[in-house]
Amino acid sequence: MTVLTDRGCASACEQFGSAVKDLRIGRLVGTRTTGVVSGPAQAYLLADNTLLSFPAEHHLGHNREVIDRIGVPPDHYVPLTPQDTAAGRDPALAKALTLLHK
Repeated sequence: MTVLTDRGCASACEQFGSAVKDLRIGRLVGTRTTGVVSGPAQAYLLADNTLLSFPAEHHLGHNREVIDRIGVPPDHYVPLTPQDTAAGRDPALAKALTLLHK
């Protein structure tokens, strides 16, 4: 199995990618995830009626690696460049397909 990841991968997407990597049932291809996998937020009402929310829980990866604010690193770092986008190429998808055919 290969899983494509990038900065758009957050929340459950990060938990899934982290589990795939930690359990060694596949490889992550692309770029680091967002780092926003923390649990439900705890809201605090400030004196000016502003509501401020902070996560009440945090997700740790395998070997107690911090995921929040850092993200899950891919096994194969394959960034998308502006040139790739202009040419209609997806190098992460190409790499993932190569890995599946090995």
